[in-house]
Amino acid sequence: MPPELGGDRGLNEGRTRTGSDPQPPNLGGSYFVDDCALESDIEMYFPDQYVPSASERMLLYRELDNLANRHDLDAALEAYRTRLRDRFGEIPDVAEELIRVVPLRVYGKQLGIEKIMLKQGHMFLFFVSNQDSPYFQSEAFGRILNYVSNHPRQCNFREANGKRSVVISPVASVGDALTICRLVATD
Repeated sequence: MPPELGGDRGLNEGRTRTGSDPQPPNLGGSYFVDDCALESDIEMYFPDQYVPSASERMLLYRELDNLANRHDLDAALEAYRTRLRDRFGEIPDVAEELIRVVPLRVYGKQLGIEKIMLKQGHMFLFFVSNQDSPYFQSEAFGRILNYVSNHPRQCNFREANGKRSVVISPVASVGDALTICRLVATD
């Protein structure tokens, strides 16, 4: 994944808010993380055959990454897709997967996830680093607990090297991951 979309970020690169910050009235996940990084073994990019110019691909990556800050994300993504179709033709599957990264990271941030890792058919959701954080009493974490308790065969909590996470399987694509995160965030 291109670095512009968070592909080369390390797990601890994003700043995590601590318990010493003033507590917001609603403990939403985005209060606890500034960004949600993504690491994946799934192919997602604009193929050279689809967008021949390297400089044009870089501009498209940047434009796509900037859509994450839009309050009308769904409409902005649909307009982006329409512009791609108008200029380059039907969107290849690997490019569609790339486009789905933006809302996936937005949902990850809303859920207080520092990093989403999609590897070998699994989705790993890494929680905030501070294990004493009020995040673990937040509505966002409660939604994750609710999803895990309703899907015990698909989900497992883990702790390795002081990092807490949940593993959800099977997750074969960015689209699958997005569907799950939407369900967790809105259920």
